[in-house]
Amino acid sequence: MKAQAQRQEVVLQAQATSEAMQIIADKLQRDPKSEAALQFILAQNYLNMGQQIASSGSSKVMFMDPRSIPATLEGMRTIVGDGSSSAA
Repeated sequence: MKAQAQRQEVVLQAQATSEAMQIIADKLQRDPKSEAALQFILAQNYLNMGQQIASSGSSKVMFMDPRSIPATLEGMRTIVGDGSSSAA
């Protein structure tokens, strides 16, 4: 039963992530200014992640180029986009 509950939790988390990504993709397609807000959220999450890693008791080294965030956004847009772009 415990394994079944864990499996269901993983499936529900994956579904929630998928829905969240679709909402973000839809918003990016409808409002070009929303990309700046998404970049801010990603930068904020990046900083929070660094703080969490730094607060743990073990030694660690983390290398990540914050300038890669725009490339990450473009990659995400490519993955979740349906390929049907309409010219205005």
